[in-house]
Amino acid sequence: MEQARLWIELITEEKVPEFMSGLKSGVVLCKLINKIKPKAVKKINTMSAPFKERENIEKYLKACKKLGMKETDLFTTMDLYESKNIVSVIDNIYALGARARTIETFTGPHLGVKHSIENKREWSEEQLRANWGTKMTLGSYGIMDEGPKNSLDKIVKDPTKVNNTEGKDIQEGLDKDIQARLAAKIDHVKMEQARVWIEIITGEELPEFMSGLKSGVVLCKLINQIQPQTVKKINKMSTPFKERENIEQYLKGCRKLGVKEVDLFVTRDLYECKNTVAVIDNIFSIGAIASTFESFKGPHLGVKHSIEQKKEWSEQQLRSNWGTKQTLGSYGITESGGQKRMGKIIKDPQRFKEAQCGGSKN
Repeated sequence: MEQARLWIELITEEKVPEFMSGLKSGVVLCKLINKIKPKAVKKINTMSAPFKERENIEKYLKACKKLGMKETDLFTTMDLYESKNIVSVIDNIYALGARARTIETFTGPHLGVKHSIENKREWSEEQLRANWGTKMTLGSYGIMDEGPKNSLDKIVKDPTKVNNTEGKDIQEGLDKDIQARLAAKIDHVKMEQARVWIEIITGEELPEFMSGLKSGVVLCKLINQIQPQTVKKINKMSTPFKERENIEQYLKGCRKLGVKEVDLFVTRDLYECKNTVAVIDNIFSIGAIASTFESFKGPHLGVKHSIEQKKEWSEQQLRSNWGTKQTLGSYGITESGGQKRMGKIIKDPQRFKEAQCGGSKN
């Protein structure tokens, strides 16, 4: 999410302090897609009205379709406008970043892995029959030497014959300028605090923060220490699929414990070491949530979450002479003719002073 946010800022030159709220009006998204493909959105609504903001988002999504993005890479207007699906919005930005690489007029910076473009080669019958073309060493079919003739036949896939220059222009992840900005945002003091806290809670040694958490095993043990049996089965097999599954189980556990979507990271943020800041922030968030569980004895990390405390008054309390006199607000306990009752409060500074002195002038 942080990578996507920084990329949007670099492209649009607009400040996006918070990812979802910064995109909610649709204005920044429309400006983003216009930077990638000029005039993709011809008119951007700048009026701060729900209808106009939703219309901006819909225009952005239509422009995404025109750029050739798949339906699976789009989100719905409500996903963004009502913050219903942060993951879909993040994935869409990454898909747009990858699609942007295929547009010649867009010079970057880029985001994500470049889309592959089908490169069709068409040979004339004359070329196929002649001694034209170079010998191929990879692929399924091609022109190969067979005695005095060239024939179209199956090619043996021999890696030793390959001059592998393909893909050098494909940058995986973010451009260096964005990576540098992300690295600069890492709070190494917070990272060390998070690392030590995890070691104390889990009893596991964690020599290095990101690599130590990559398998997801320590994270699952951490959340089970806060709330037992949150992750029922931890995968110990050292395979990418199982390690990613551990991370996903941990993130699901975070949601069950009440961690907000904005305080979560995505699997690749940790597994591919793409967003250290998001992982650190998540650990501090789970540390704060942990302080609300009576069964968890600590130590705690971060600021304790506030718990809503509801006060309920009985009818007897409301009708009796219990409570202090209110003089401002909409409704409260008022005094009239020596009796106290629930009624509307008049917001009158003069009467406020009289009430404070214990008198009332009619």
